[in-house]
Amino acid sequence: MADATPSADDCRQQLHVAREAIESSRAEQSFALLRPCLDVTRQGDAEPWKAELQMTLAVGALGVGDYRFGLDIAREAVAQTSWLDDRDLHIKALTTEADMHFYLGDLESALATFRRAAHLLETTDDTIAQATALKNIGITENNMGRHEHALWSLKQAHELLPTDEPEHELWISILGNLGAVYERLGAHGLALDAYREALDHLTVRHNPNERVDILLRIGRLYLDQLYLDQDLLERAIETLEQAQALARVHSAVPNRTWLASILADAYQLAGRRDEARVLMTENVRLRRLADSPPHLAADLIHLGSLQQTQQPRQAEVLFEEALTVLNGNFPPLVSWALTELAELNLLQGDIDRAIELSEQAVAAVDEMYREPEAVAGLLPGRSIYPTAITALLERGTAVDLRRAFSFTEQALSKALLRRLMLERIPLDPSLDPELDLRRQELEAHLQQLRQRLDQTQENHLERQRVLEDLAEAQADHQALVAVIRQQSPHFAALRYPEPVGVEQAQALLDDRTAFVTYVSLLGDEVAVFVVDRDGLGVVRLPISPKALEERITGYLELLSQTHQDGWRTVSRDLHGQLVAPVRALLPTGIESLILVLDRELSQLPFESLLAADIATGAERYLIQDLAISYAPSATLMRELIRLADERRSSAPTGAASTAALVIGPPVTSPTGSNAPEASRRTWHTYELEGQAVGPLPGAAAEAELVARYGGKGSVSRIGADATETWIQQSPLESFGLLHFATHGILSPQTPARSALLLTGDAEHDGFLQAREISQLRLAADLVVLSACRTVEHGAVEHGAIRGDGAQSIANSFFHAGATSVLASLWEVGDQQTRHLMASFYHHLANGSSKAEALRRAKLDALASNDTRHPTGWAAFVLIGEGARSLPLVHPRGWISMGLVAVLFVVVLGALLLGAGVVYRRSVKASEE
Repeated sequence: MADATPSADDCRQQLHVAREAIESSRAEQSFALLRPCLDVTRQGDAEPWKAELQMTLAVGALGVGDYRFGLDIAREAVAQTSWLDDRDLHIKALTTEADMHFYLGDLESALATFRRAAHLLETTDDTIAQATALKNIGITENNMGRHEHALWSLKQAHELLPTDEPEHELWISILGNLGAVYERLGAHGLALDAYREALDHLTVRHNPNERVDILLRIGRLYLDQLYLDQDLLERAIETLEQAQALARVHSAVPNRTWLASILADAYQLAGRRDEARVLMTENVRLRRLADSPPHLAADLIHLGSLQQTQQPRQAEVLFEEALTVLNGNFPPLVSWALTELAELNLLQGDIDRAIELSEQAVAAVDEMYREPEAVAGLLPGRSIYPTAITALLERGTAVDLRRAFSFTEQALSKALLRRLMLERIPLDPSLDPELDLRRQELEAHLQQLRQRLDQTQENHLERQRVLEDLAEAQADHQALVAVIRQQSPHFAALRYPEPVGVEQAQALLDDRTAFVTYVSLLGDEVAVFVVDRDGLGVVRLPISPKALEERITGYLELLSQTHQDGWRTVSRDLHGQLVAPVRALLPTGIESLILVLDRELSQLPFESLLAADIATGAERYLIQDLAISYAPSATLMRELIRLADERRSSAPTGAASTAALVIGPPVTSPTGSNAPEASRRTWHTYELEGQAVGPLPGAAAEAELVARYGGKGSVSRIGADATETWIQQSPLESFGLLHFATHGILSPQTPARSALLLTGDAEHDGFLQAREISQLRLAADLVVLSACRTVEHGAVEHGAIRGDGAQSIANSFFHAGATSVLASLWEVGDQQTRHLMASFYHHLANGSSKAEALRRAKLDALASNDTRHPTGWAAFVLIGEGARSLPLVHPRGWISMGLVAVLFVVVLGALLLGAGVVYRRSVKASEE
């Protein structure tokens, strides 16, 4: 007999009980109580209690992981309240719907719905509700990577808070989130001020748990800044210990154990491993008392890693227990445990077992990368690979070496994908909207099924049903990916990369080019893979990645001191360490290298490295012997070459020269009083990171020079015409060449905020950010970023070039459809840049490939007394496909006339010299 439908009175009573359950964090009980009442809320007229019940049910659905159901019910609550004359209830329903969008990952819809609620509150006197709405908007914007907008929203919320109520809970929430935004903007001092202000309010509010949270944020802030000041480690430990003392008395076990894990990390960094072990041992004891398999497993692995060197047998037992606890669930943790076990076996000399375990670790997370929305919760993409690569190289068979190269490509591809997902950078706006909607829905469904799987540890029957649903959904997703690969290969190559093997990489090369891939191994080694048309070579370099990073930083600092030659010694040493072993593996006839660099090497301009010529003993730069270009990976290179081939095959026979789009510097500074309000507001957030822009007097002339090389259909936008609005709204697919002669502003904390500075107006702020670049639709064979700091974060500051290894603006152009990007590693004077660009385009117009044209431009710079120092030419690097030429026109302006005049003088001089020789011979003959 079916259960009877509850009455309206029954449902009202259930609503009261369900609210108490929600407040007690018993979402499952609330959901079970209210689910039978859903049909009752749909009967009869709209009433406030029905909408309240729907909203509470939606929150319960959120707690059990059924986000899609929660969204549907929240929308019903919005519809119910729209018929009622109760604005507050309608705002509450909108906020509930926005929450559902947020947890589903649809942040655009969440933001739009939060803004609807905020708009309704604008006409009220309820400043607390207004501040809450603005806080919700700010949190959403921060998660979207729009940190400057988030800062504006949270500051507005902060200003609305009542100063006569310092104990109000909103103070802590807003200040905590404001501090988090400042952290993402790199304004650590302001973040610390926000957290300290929150502590001041907590002195009045007397909430120990909130104080623990703020102290934890401050401690983590100190830990995040260790790369700037190692002295912050002790301050971090002191702050975290204060939080721990409070947490032991006032916080629940989950918060105490989480805090202890972070403090253990700090102890470990300080070399206090015994104290870290004590903390983690206590954590494991507490975790065993709770029913939380993933948290117990994580602490078991952490404790095992601390015991791996001194007590390997106990470490092995802990790793095995973690795998038993996980029982195949939570792939990131399974992968972590397997990787630690593999490393332990490698240290003990059991290489075969280490390879077996490390390959299992890779397989554990490989399936999750098929649904990239899940990767934000994974361990960093490369963390599982060094062990596998090291073990394969240790065994060292021909098959192992090829497998190690394939793992390296997987690591590079997946690390890039994870970074894109974390930064929420869209990859290709050309994907069919219906196909994209289907993709989003299916990936959200997969995420829900995994959450349900995690919640069915004890119910084996329900678990089997979920596993069957998950297998079916995964099969549907794989079929969808196959369709996407066919209809939008560029999107698929970035979002669902299929890493290349040695043979596939060789197919991308000609007889004169080689791939050279550097990757960090376990311990103090770096591996280098050299792939050419004839085979694969591998060399292991005995240098610590950390030491190498410090060496490169020092080299760049010396390089910036143009009046001294201290950099030469380091340059020679780096060549001996990094390049000489590679050159020994290169076959005769190699003229070009495509370098794929691990993060420690990403700042190094290899072109500038010096070696002694064997025949003469004279020093030569690497660029004098080889053309150099760079690529994120051979896998991405394959896609870039495919794009280039596709464009060439679709171009009409005898097509005219390349149409160029040339963008010059903006007409006004974003700091000027005549700049649009949006420009000044956005610029303020960059100032918080310590950014600065100065005049570029030569940039306009450079833009005019470059424009002369463009073919039919070329466009120049300089000064007031160089607006972001024009870029955003124009069809850019017709341009094969894009040249930006303007400032590049790189955000080291949040790469997606890195931007090219254009002219702002009423519609756009003039900062063309990386995420916005990614959404452009391009068909460019070459993008030239003749701008400051466009590849990695670097600046000449107090006589030093700094490098922070941040996300590159250049990568965003690949996502938008470009096949190669010429960009700068650090700031270069605009006159030097102008001369280099003039030479580069001259050689490009004469038929040189992109890589060779850049090489010749650098050789021209070396031949000039004014630009021969590496800081003037080594900063510019070519990323992506560099083996092809670009059909440009020869300019007819003063440049060509000047070249013709020079040529005329040279020829005339030769003729006169020849005539002089003939005359002297004639005179001599007559004299005889």
